[in-house]
Amino acid sequence: MKLIQILLESLNKKEIMDIVKKVYPRIAKDLGSRMVPVEVHNNIYKRLDAVGIEDLMKQNNPSAQYDWDKKKIYLYSSKMKNSEEIIKSLLHEHTHTLQN
Repeated sequence: MKLIQILLESLNKKEIMDIVKKVYPRIAKDLGSRMVPVEVHNNIYKRLDAVGIEDLMKQNNPSAQYDWDKKKIYLYSSKMKNSEEIIKSLLHEHTHTLQN
């Protein structure tokens, strides 16, 4: 039971940023563009100071987001279970930086 609980826990912010620092430069280089700032938050609703977070989390909780105005990628630790999720999210969100 304890092993299952550990496997289901999210990575902490430092662990996520360590992976970001290792892989994001390569992603930007391979896609032929520059890196944008990356921030890690628990979830989108806490980042935005939303009301009724518990109900919102049940409906939809994205793993990442690209902010077009701030030109910044947000990763949400509550959805980051492993390095593969972080890399997939970075690839997806960084692709948005290439779009008009």
